[in-house]
Amino acid sequence: MSVMEWSTMVSQSMVSPIPLNPKPKSNSSQVHLAYGLGFRLKPGEGMSECFMLIQSPKPQPVMQVQPTPNFHSLQGLQSIRFDHVLQSFEQQILNKEGDEYGIITKAGEEAYMIATRFVQRNILDHKISRYVPQDVKIAVAIRDQGRCTDIDRFGRRCTATTNLQYDHRFIPFSFGGTQRIWNLTLYCGPHNLAKSNEVNWTKSLIEFLGGMLP
Repeated sequence: MSVMEWSTMVSQSMVSPIPLNPKPKSNSSQVHLAYGLGFRLKPGEGMSECFMLIQSPKPQPVMQVQPTPNFHSLQGLQSIRFDHVLQSFEQQILNKEGDEYGIITKAGEEAYMIATRFVQRNILDHKISRYVPQDVKIAVAIRDQGRCTDIDRFGRRCTATTNLQYDHRFIPFSFGGTQRIWNLTLYCGPHNLAKSNEVNWTKSLIEFLGGMLP
């Protein structure tokens, strides 16, 4: 499978809660690396094909996207560029130069979903799933380089690469935030516990429209 084919599958999965490859796999070295990235795999849960692709010993030939670099350890994540591995739906929209209607339409759909989830959870008292698809977890881990993204007041990023958890990046779950790649990030346990439910709407909009914020 080429990176382009995998990218298409990941893009499609952003509107579907179904993992790319739910078939169980056992005795895989990738599982240990996955634990290092903060994945919380259930017994018998298999790794998705996209993660197997990242672990491939040979670069995959592609037309428009650079091949995924080889790596055999967690340290190798430092050399992977998120935009070379994942072409999200939002990024594909932005590639259509001048397609402001498409961007506005997609942003409107996302805003409607967030508003709907907020009403269902906080007004109608419905249970809203916190499930994050496996391919979304992988994409977030690659983008964040398997490391906590908390930045202290001196501008220094946390160095923790263990005990990582997935949490909202911009819009909290309690406010209707979705389990999308753009709205998720990695935090270590202590920083996730200390994180508040603040919402930075400006950063949220920039990130959703394609900006890769630090």
